[in-house]
Amino acid sequence: MGPVVVDVGGVVGMTGGVYTKTSKTQGSSSMVIHASAKELWPLISDPTQMGKFSPENAGAFWRDGATKPAVGVRFRGINRRGPAMWFTESVIRTCKINSEFSFDVSFPVVMPDIAKWTWTLEPANSDPDATKVTVSWKLPKPIGKTRRLFWNTMGVGDREKDLAKGTSKTLRELAAYVEGAHK
Repeated sequence: MGPVVVDVGGVVGMTGGVYTKTSKTQGSSSMVIHASAKELWPLISDPTQMGKFSPENAGAFWRDGATKPAVGVRFRGINRRGPAMWFTESVIRTCKINSEFSFDVSFPVVMPDIAKWTWTLEPANSDPDATKVTVSWKLPKPIGKTRRLFWNTMGVGDREKDLAKGTSKTLRELAAYVEGAHK
C-alpha cells in the first residue's frame, strides 16, 4: 500500500503492512507479525542481532561483561551508511520480557543525548501467534543545524522521514525473518 495521509507536523501512513507516524521529535512504526512475543523477544532485545534487520544498524556488542539484556546494561552500537561507519553508546532503560525493551543512545562527547528507542510487543487480534510490534524513537529536541549537517553529509536530507523509512524496513525484515522460519 502507498501512503495514506499526511498529518499536521509529520507523516502518517501505511506501506507494506507497516503503519508509521512521525514528527520533528518522535516517530513510530507498527506491524502485526505472525509470531509470538516469546519468539520475537530474543530478536528485538538483543542489539547484537539488530544488524540482520536494520538498514542502518550493523549490530552491537555488549559492554562491561554483559551477555544479555537487563536494565542498566550498556552496549555499543555499530551503525553504517554507505562507506561511513560510526559507533554509539547505549544504556538499557526498560527490559520487560516479551513486552517492552527500550534504551537511550548517545554519541559520547559530541552528542551525549541522541535518542530513546523503544520496542513494544502486544497481542494482535485473537491469534496467540500474532504480535503487534512497535518500534519508536524519541529525540530530546528537534534536530539542529549540526546534526542536520552530519546527516546531509550522509546523503540524508530529512532525518525524520529517514528514520520512519528505516523503522518500517526493520519491521518488514524482522517479519520476513520470523515468518520465513515458520514455513
